[in-house]
Amino acid sequence: MHLPPTAQALLRTLVAAGLDDDAARLAVGLTDAHADLQAARAAQDALADAAEDLRDLLALLEELTRGVAAALDVDWRSEAGAEYGERTDGLHRTATGRQDEAREWAGLLARARSEAEQAERDAELRVRRAEEGASALLRAMAAA
Repeated sequence: MHLPPTAQALLRTLVAAGLDDDAARLAVGLTDAHADLQAARAAQDALADAAEDLRDLLALLEELTRGVAAALDVDWRSEAGAEYGERTDGLHRTATGRQDEAREWAGLLARARSEAEQAERDAELRVRRAEEGASALLRAMAAA
């Protein structure tokens, strides 16, 4: 994994100061944290795309449900018309059910996006703490 320039500079400085073990620990911690950070960001992007697709689907479902509901408002007088009305009623129930499912999925996606955002914040914090720890170690060495 490619680390940011600041992290690479810290690692080089630790190695130059003879702190190879500290540099190795920092490299592992930073690599893991950066991998988690990239994964969280990728998850957020994927979830945002899925949420957009779901919004489009929900809009289509709502339009379909409105159209079916309008067909239900027709007063059917013939046997074929009555059968059509029954089928339309079933389609309306199905469309309404799919709307409810789409809204549930939207809620799940929103929670997943929130979790991905929290994972990103956690990974950023781990990166910051690792870098701050290495910087503190170098300052302590410089002061000694």
